[in-house]
Amino acid sequence: MSESNNDEIVNVPIPRRYLMDVYQLLAALEQEATSGTANKVSSDNAGKDNRDQWWAADGRIPRLKRAIKNETVLTLLNLTASHATNWVSFEQVYQEAGRSSDQARADLRGLSLLIKRLFPNNAGGWWPVDIKGGSPIQYRMSEEIALQWNRS
Repeated sequence: MSESNNDEIVNVPIPRRYLMDVYQLLAALEQEATSGTANKVSSDNAGKDNRDQWWAADGRIPRLKRAIKNETVLTLLNLTASHATNWVSFEQVYQEAGRSSDQARADLRGLSLLIKRLFPNNAGGWWPVDIKGGSPIQYRMSEEIALQWNRS
């Protein structure tokens, strides 16, 4: 931490699952304080045009990956990461997850809710994958995000 008479150490109980997020946030804040510059990408709101860069910054992908408990959502992101830049169909996702199409649709709706809860500055709820509507619905992950997903 930066040296200051106001840097009194305090104990704050937090759930263990958030410990690494807190450490990452503290490190980012300390880096900003010592460098005198803020990381512009981290303060920007996510949008369609900057989605890949936004997701790739500040450990967002590892944080999302740690928070996902749903097998269908994990299957979607694992499949798209392993086939970066290629389209993966919704049918491939739900079959690989061992779910019916209705169950998988419900599971994937939860991803939007999770993203909005974890990342309030992603007000649009942008997913880390492209979505091509129509029949069949298809998903694609960029190489940049896939690299982050596979590393975490």
